[in-house]
Amino acid sequence: MEVILAETLGFCGGVKKAVNLMYKTVKNSNNTLIYMEGPIIHNRIVIEELEEKGVQLLNKDHDIKGAKVVVRAHGVSPEVHEDIINRGAEVVDGTCPIVLASQIQISKHAADGYFVVIAGDKGHAEVIGLVGHAKDRVLVVGSVEDLKGYTFPLKTLLISQTTFSKPEFYKIEEALKRVCPSLKSLCTICGATKERQDAVITLAKKVDALIVVGGLTSSNTKRLKLAAQQYTDTWLIESAADIPKEIVNYSVVGVSAGASTPDSVISEVVEKLKSL
Repeated sequence: MEVILAETLGFCGGVKKAVNLMYKTVKNSNNTLIYMEGPIIHNRIVIEELEEKGVQLLNKDHDIKGAKVVVRAHGVSPEVHEDIINRGAEVVDGTCPIVLASQIQISKHAADGYFVVIAGDKGHAEVIGLVGHAKDRVLVVGSVEDLKGYTFPLKTLLISQTTFSKPEFYKIEEALKRVCPSLKSLCTICGATKERQDAVITLAKKVDALIVVGGLTSSNTKRLKLAAQQYTDTWLIESAADIPKEIVNYSVVGVSAGASTPDSVISEVVEKLKSL
């Protein structure tokens, strides 16, 4: 079996920053309790490894006075940030710089009277945090269909989840401009997201099958699978143990990975594929 890697795959800059910050915080803890405000990244293997080192997922029942709470790469709302401080803990901010820039833009425009439309996945950690920066004048849409039934004021801002689909964003933008010509639009999709999506499509077109490695709950990883499966048989797996048995029926297999997938996990998948 020939195995070909996508040109761009694995940890993006924001994820790498958050993970490195988490491990540095653990290393320098001096017996201080360390918590994660939600999974630091959407990757089960990384989270389990951190839990083995004593890091706990924060909940409302924890007494965190004197502890350190690391904010996930996806960021949090101002209310969550303030709550951590009010409970007596130190905030260690692992928010991706690109997500942070989106938060700042939303806060700025909300303060200036804008209604905010976020193109993203409802319920995604990043989107929940972004909504908090928009106060109560906000709408989350995942497609053009979600715009139906709404009217939009002259001062409306469209902004995106950093891992949203760029083609879908532009469809939403076009539809919004038809009903709100004064729309201000900021496509804040991370360049790393587009690079990975472009790379997986290029790879999918020249292989017999493709495996995407990453967290099953990761938005950017699921979008890689959706992009690839338009061109070839595609599976989404978390680790080498999940490689499908039927992969042996293919001569040339491509491998891509989400922005939250460690190099070590990718390597294990590649080595197992080559051994089949």
